[in-house]
Amino acid sequence: RICLSKAGKLCRKTGPPQSVSPYLPDLAEAAPETFLKALEDSLRLPDEPVAALFTETRGGGVTMVNYFWALMHALERIAWAPHRLTRVALVLAELSRIPYDGNFGSDAYATLLQLFRAWLPQTNARLDQRMAALETLAKRRPDEAFRVAVDLLHRRDSASPAERPHWRDDDSGRADVTDDEYFGALRHAATLMIRLAEGNAERLGKCLNKLDLLGRDEQHRIYAAIDTFIASDPSVEERQTLRDLLRGYVEQAKYGPLSGAALNAHLRRMIAYHDRLAPVKVEDRDAWLFQQNRRAAPTLGQKADWRANDEQITNWQEATVRELLGHGGFERLANFAISVEEPWDVGNLAVRLAAPTAGILKWIETAGPEFQWGAKSTQFLAGLMRVASTHNGDAVRLAAFKTLQDRTPQDAAAILACFPVTRETWDLVEQLPETYAAAYWKAARPGHFMEGEEDLLYALTSLQSAGRPRTALLLIEHDSGRAPSPLIADLLEGILQGEEPEGQMPGRHGLQSLFKAMEDDGSFDRLRLAQLEFGYIKAFAYGDIRLLATLQREVASSPSLYVDLVSAIYSAEGDDRSKPPTDAEKSTASNAYQILTGLRRIPGILDNGSFEPEQFHTFAESALDLSGKCGRRNAFLSKFGELLVHAPDAPPNWLPPAVADFIEDTDDDRLWSGFSIGVMNLSGGVRWVKGDGVFYDEKADRFDALATAWSTSHPKLAAAFAEIASSHRSRANRERVVHRVRQELGV
Repeated sequence: RICLSKAGKLCRKTGPPQSVSPYLPDLAEAAPETFLKALEDSLRLPDEPVAALFTETRGGGVTMVNYFWALMHALERIAWAPHRLTRVALVLAELSRIPYDGNFGSDAYATLLQLFRAWLPQTNARLDQRMAALETLAKRRPDEAFRVAVDLLHRRDSASPAERPHWRDDDSGRADVTDDEYFGALRHAATLMIRLAEGNAERLGKCLNKLDLLGRDEQHRIYAAIDTFIASDPSVEERQTLRDLLRGYVEQAKYGPLSGAALNAHLRRMIAYHDRLAPVKVEDRDAWLFQQNRRAAPTLGQKADWRANDEQITNWQEATVRELLGHGGFERLANFAISVEEPWDVGNLAVRLAAPTAGILKWIETAGPEFQWGAKSTQFLAGLMRVASTHNGDAVRLAAFKTLQDRTPQDAAAILACFPVTRETWDLVEQLPETYAAAYWKAARPGHFMEGEEDLLYALTSLQSAGRPRTALLLIEHDSGRAPSPLIADLLEGILQGEEPEGQMPGRHGLQSLFKAMEDDGSFDRLRLAQLEFGYIKAFAYGDIRLLATLQREVASSPSLYVDLVSAIYSAEGDDRSKPPTDAEKSTASNAYQILTGLRRIPGILDNGSFEPEQFHTFAESALDLSGKCGRRNAFLSKFGELLVHAPDAPPNWLPPAVADFIEDTDDDRLWSGFSIGVMNLSGGVRWVKGDGVFYDEKADRFDALATAWSTSHPKLAAAFAEIASSHRSRANRERVVHRVRQELGV
C-alpha cells in the first residue's frame, strides 16, 4: 500500500521527466489509473510536458537517445486489462501526433496498432471490447482510427510481442485468436474504414488500395461512397486530391491480381471517376500534367508501357497548351506556367507549337525586369528560350535579343542566362557592349557538360574571369582530361581564395578526378599540386591522405614542409597560449593534423618502393634541427615516432637498420612514446573478440622475437619491443578473464 501511494504521488507530476523515464513501466503497473490520469492531464496542458519524451529523442548513429521507449512499455503493460484498453488507446492516439527525430519501430502509433491487430492483439480484451474501443477512438480521434483500420487490412504482416505485466495478472487466461475472431476483426475494420472515408477525398483514395482485400459488398460500398462524393460537388482541391490518388491506384492495379477483361473493366470504372472529377477550368484540370513526379497516365491494359505513357502525356500537354493559347492567349498560358511545378515544359511546348512571338516579348517586358534564377518565371523563360533551332527557337531568341540593349546589363544578362549555353549565344553576347558580356558570364548557367574542346575552353576561361571557379569546375568534374592542368589549378586556387562562395562545389569524386588529372600530367608543378592537395584534403574520403600521392611524396621528402605542418598544429614550447586561434589557423591546423596522422610514406622511400637509407638519415637530422630552432622538437619527435612504424619491412627484424639507428641514437621519451602509439595503432581498432586472447598472444610473441633480435645491437629498441610485447600479453590475459566472467554470469 505504501509503495502504491508513493508511485501514485510520482505519477501525478505533470508529465514524467526524462530522468525517470526508465522507471515508467514499473510506475505504471504499480498505479495504472493514477499513471493514466497523469498522462491525460499532461496532454491537456498547453505545453504538454509529456511531449518532452518525444521532442528530446534523437535518432541515428552513436548519438541516438530514445526517451519514449519506456513510456511505450508502460502503456503496453497496462493495456492488457480490458477495462483500461480504451483509455490507453486514446492516450496513444494523442501521443502519436507528437513529432520526434529518428526512425524507431516501436513508437506511439505502432503501439496503438498492436492493441487491435486481428491475429495478435496485445490485450486481454475480447473482440467486442476491442471493437468498442476502436469505435470510441473513431469518435474522439478519427484520423488515428482510420489509419488503424486501414493498417489492420493487409496481405502480409509481422509483429513482436508487447511488454507484459511483471506482477499483475492482467494478461492471464489469454487464449489464441480463433478464425471467427480474426475475420470478425477484419470485417469490422473494413466497415469502419469505409464509414470514416465517406466525404473525405484523401481517405477514399486510401480505401482504393485495399480493394483487392475486400469482399464484393465492401467494394461496392467504396464505389458508392465515391459516387456520393462526386455528386456533392467537392472543391477543386478535393477533386485534385482524389484524382491524383486515382492515377496512382490505376498504375498500381495493373500489377495486381486482375488481368485481361476483368482488369480493363475495373480500370474503366476508375478512369471514369477520374474524368468525372475533372475540374471545369483547364488550369485546374491539367496542372498534374506538369508536376515534377507525376503519376502515369490513367489508361487501360496490363502493366504500363512507359514509352507509350510518355507519348500520351506529351499529347495531353500539347492539347493543354493549345487550349490555353486559343482561349486567353499567351498571357493566360504564362500565368498557368507560373502556377505549375514544371514551368520549363510549358515554355518549351509553347514555342514548339508556334506561340506568337509578340506575346512572348510582351510577357518578358511585363514579367521583368529581373529574372532570378530558380524562380518560376525564369524557368518558364528558359523553356521558351532553349528550344532547338528546328522548332522556331532561333527566331524567338533573336527577337528577344533585339530588345536587350534597352535594358541594364544585369537585366539583359538574366534573360541571356536563359538562352542555350552555346557558341551561337556567345556570338550574340559579343555584339553587346563589354559590360553586358561581363554581366552575362556572372549569370550564365552552363550545367555539367559541354561539347567541343574550343567552346569548353572558352567557357572555362570566361567563367574564371567572372570569378566563378566553382561553376567552371562543374563543367569538367566528370571529364577532367579535357582541361589543361594549369587552368584546373587556377580554378581550384580561386575557390580557396574565396571566389564564388555561394556556388555549387564539385562532388568528392569529381575533385578526385580533377586531382588525378593533374597528378597524371608529368609536366605539372609538383609543389603547386601538393599545396592544392593540402588545401583540399578534407574534400577527400575522410581526409585520407593516401589518396593524395603528390602531397605524400612532398611531405616525405621536404624536412621544412614536415616541420611546417608540425608547427601548424602545435605551439612553440614556451609560447603564450592564452590567445585563441583564428578560424583560418584552426582550419590549417586541422588539415595539417590529418596529413601527419594519415601519412604512410616515411622519408627515404622512392617512387619504385625501395628504401634509400641516406635520404632518410638526411631528412631526419635536418627536420630534427629545424624543429629545435622553432621550439617544436618534442612535438616533432612524437609525430615522427608514429610515422616510423610504417617503415618498409626488412625481414627478419622488421625495421631497416637506418630507422633503428635513428630511434636508438635519439633516445628521447617523446620519440619512444610516439613509436609505441604507432605500434599499438597498427593492431587495428574495433574487432570481434573471441575470448581466447590468441590475437594479442600472437602480437606479443612477434614483439618478444623482435626484442630478442635487437637486444645486442640496439638494446633500447629491444627494451621498447619487450614493453610492447608485455602490453599485448596483458590484453590477451584480460580478454580471457573477461570472457570467462561473462560466461559465468550468463551475459
